[in-house]
Amino acid sequence: VAAVASLVKSQGLESGIELTHDEIQEIVTSSSDDCNFATFAGRDSMLGFGRVNAFKALLRTPGRKELESDLVIPPHYYDAVSPYYVVDGLVVPDGITLTIEAGTRITFGPDAYLEVQGILIAQGTEGDSIRFEIGEEGGEWEGIHILGGQAHVSYVVIQHAFLPFFSENASGSVIPIELTDSRIKGGQTGIRIWGSPLSDHLIQRVTVHDVPNLSTYAGLYFMNTK
Repeated sequence: VAAVASLVKSQGLESGIELTHDEIQEIVTSSSDDCNFATFAGRDSMLGFGRVNAFKALLRTPGRKELESDLVIPPHYYDAVSPYYVVDGLVVPDGITLTIEAGTRITFGPDAYLEVQGILIAQGTEGDSIRFEIGEEGGEWEGIHILGGQAHVSYVVIQHAFLPFFSENASGSVIPIELTDSRIKGGQTGIRIWGSPLSDHLIQRVTVHDVPNLSTYAGLYFMNTK
């Protein structure tokens, strides 16, 4: 526990945030795996808050985070009571690959985002999709933003994001985007792709729904791309 608390404190300091003891305790306990949830949900006299989870604790620590190496995120057994929760920004830098396995659910705090400058592989299955959604009732997160990176995405559900799936390629280089067999709910623009005229993108069998009926909003928005 002390080691995870130290990691959380260090992560906060790297982001210029000096967390209090109570804030660190809240992050560590809320991100713990509730191993006894089937019998006693929440804190209990046998296992306390459960088993500490360093990765989940770091995701919950305030501040923008950049991956330093390739990462695979598997489904989480304790998802129903303590899911992955990204409190701010999670960045995949150029040269790094983030792989999210089928059945994984990742929740986000208000204004949090997943930014991809490297490679995102999120490939669910027909019976076991990957879910990206807000972690708090009635809120809105920023969305998945592909900024000069690659995305290979299938069988995902993206909900309650401002720009659910946004790709911008300022360099105009050949960077493919694949988004198939997925569902997007809400947002200012369901799918927005621009600035990649040399890339052959693949968007198929994707449902976009519940986009507000306002003139500045759209289910699909493509500019200078194909």
